Amino acid sequence: MKKTIFFLFTVVCTLAFAGCDDDDTTVESSLEIVSSDIGFEAAGGSGSILLMTSEASIKAVSNKSWLTIDSATPTTVSYTVAENTDALQRSAKITIAAGTASSEVTILQNGCRFELSSDPVTMDPAGETPSYIAFDTTLGSDPQISIPQDAAEWLSASVEEQQIKLTASLNYTKSRSTVITITQGWKPVEITVTQEVVDLLDTQALNLDREAQASTVSATKYMALFGDSWTVSSEDSWITLTEVMDGSFDVTVSENTTGKLRTGTVQVKSDAGEILSTVEVTQKIYSFEFFLGTWTMNYGSNQSVQVTLSEDPQDASVYLMTGLKYPIYLEYEDLGETAALSITCPQFIGIVSYTTSSNKGTAYLYLCPTTTSATSFNTATGIGYDCIYNLNETSQTLIPQPNAATSITINGLIFAGQDTSSGSWINFGNYHPLTSFTR
Repeated sequence: MKKTIFFLFTVVCTLAFAGCDDDDTTVESSLEIVSSDIGFEAAGGSGSILLMTSEASIKAVSNKSWLTIDSATPTTVSYTVAENTDALQRSAKITIAAGTASSEVTILQNGCRFELSSDPVTMDPAGETPSYIAFDTTLGSDPQISIPQDAAEWLSASVEEQQIKLTASLNYTKSRSTVITITQGWKPVEITVTQEVVDLLDTQALNLDREAQASTVSATKYMALFGDSWTVSSEDSWITLTEVMDGSFDVTVSENTTGKLRTGTVQVKSDAGEILSTVEVTQKIYSFEFFLGTWTMNYGSNQSVQVTLSEDPQDASVYLMTGLKYPIYLEYEDLGETAALSITCPQFIGIVSYTTSSNKGTAYLYLCPTTTSATSFNTATGIGYDCIYNLNETSQTLIPQPNAATSITINGLIFAGQDTSSGSWINFGNYHPLTSFTR
């Protein structure tokens, strides 16, 4: 509390002589304001006015409710100034009467100043570290903090030494947010408070291939903060759960022979039945292994050839196709809901020897796409076939599609060799038009 004191030396002493004879003499009352507290900050406080008077008693009256008179004696008037929660300065007057003499003292009080950042606050998702918001105010009382009812279960607040302390509980369900209101005097400040979620498990989703397999899921360090025992379960018959060790378990799925993508859920629950975390399990009807084996490549007019896809020993993500005149390579790409086998051209096969009715020699052999006819082909890079897997499990058909990266129309494959001496091209065998792969 800050206050300003002034000194006033004023003697009000008037002698009046009136009447018809010398015995009628009236002495006027005297009142002198010696000093007074006249200036206060918004926090308010106590003040006093020191007096000198010829009277044995005095009266003091305030003209504002926020300034109250505590006591009034011929020597001192004591009063109290309440907090000013308004932004503007205000004033009040104290009128002091001593007999026939009176005087007024004006008391001033500054308005409330409250400075607080309204920047958003992000809470620790583990609930271990509180957040602090510093503030500055001219009031002596603490700011009022309002937290919406739906957020009161996970967020609390207190005031500590010109700071607002926000504390959140462990968040293991989903991201959450609320808007709190902090008010000091006339000024409310709204602040957005958010808290992200921690993962109680190291895995929230398993995206599995067609084959039967097991995946291990472990609890994170945040599970210990939860402070309760937990169990895992699933209502999906194709999912089996096995505890591996304390804090981890295996999710085992059977082979997916349903002919369609399937999904399931593993739930982690507390002893009270609360769902703490879930693991979404997705299993496809295809995989890299699914395409291994023998297929029929259909082309021309009811022509076909048996081909076999095997894993390339040099690259586990590439298939080696045998059964054509020369082995070729196909790349596997998981597209999410389906998969693609890409035949990218031109594909260099190697240097081969050849003999024709008119010539013999060696040639650089390439796999190229045919275009307008069985012998017309294109050697531009990056074109070929994207063989998109058809999810129809009964037909198990791979349908060749023109590569979207080019505007060239392609309709088959050809082994084309370029003579190492003359540069002329020789047809080593074509598959035109290429229609489908079936199994």
